[in-house]
Amino acid sequence: MKTVHLHGQRDLRLTDVPRPRPGDGELLVEVRACGVCPGDIRAWLTGSHEHVPLPANTGHEAAGVVVEAGWPGGEQHVGARVFADGYGGFAEYKTISRWTMDHGGGPTILPHDLAWETAVFVEPLADCLFAVEAAARAAEGTWAVVVGCGQMGLQLVRLCVLDGLRVAACDPEPARRGLATRFGAVLTVPDAADLPTAVRDATGGRGADSGFLTSPTAAPLPQLADSLAEGGRCVLFSSYPTAQHTGVTAEAIHHRRLTLVGSRWIRDHGAPRFDLYTRAANLLATNLVDVAALDPLHVPPDELATAMQAVHERSALKAVVVF
Repeated sequence: MKTVHLHGQRDLRLTDVPRPRPGDGELLVEVRACGVCPGDIRAWLTGSHEHVPLPANTGHEAAGVVVEAGWPGGEQHVGARVFADGYGGFAEYKTISRWTMDHGGGPTILPHDLAWETAVFVEPLADCLFAVEAAARAAEGTWAVVVGCGQMGLQLVRLCVLDGLRVAACDPEPARRGLATRFGAVLTVPDAADLPTAVRDATGGRGADSGFLTSPTAAPLPQLADSLAEGGRCVLFSSYPTAQHTGVTAEAIHHRRLTLVGSRWIRDHGAPRFDLYTRAANLLATNLVDVAALDPLHVPPDELATAMQAVHERSALKAVVVF
């Protein structure tokens, strides 16, 4: 089968390897599509990965059809359309691990009419669900601020709107601010330096109750924090390859009772939330979150590096490898 492994900095190699066999409790999936995560691109740019040693197949947003079970009685899953959680997705076949099966209560079954290229958004959207509901504890009727309108930031905008929040979105690119408006933001701001004033003007001087940092760097965090009301919660959603100073003072956190909290891949949490995968799949299937508006770049596996470069250069919001 064809598979793509990262061997080092900007070193992706398409090779033929034997088709894997599922172990006890595992499922083998024929991959139809796999999304490219910002973490995949960061690993390609830096030549290192925070979770797996190189060479590695870093794809973890895969969707496909179960073709084999690794235990007697598991044949009931064969033929199921599933989100194939875990690394190894940049390949024609990958396994769903026993850990995922045990913690998820089985594979995440996809709605029958959900396109493969849309199904790859199950995990990113589930991560955004966790950020909005568990990390930010966003409540209906309140204000939220999203800084950075990449594909994840835009999904956060949409979920906040669906939960009944008013959203301010900040991004320097007009096209991305336009998408934020399309996804339901009522206020867009091009420059983070202007964000606190714009948000306080829109909220009668109070500020927003929650904020999400999804920008490429942590530099706008002080402006995001200044946009929050007293007692506001600030979610650091993006991850960064090196330590970065936030610029938010302890005094500001203390006197304004701000909460800074991180949110990331829900599979990595001490208590993984696979239930959110199913919720995300249903949101996508009903088009309540219209990821087609992001105009994802669809590429064959041998063009993965080109797709990563396009997203890195911000000429594309999202890339999907299609098998």
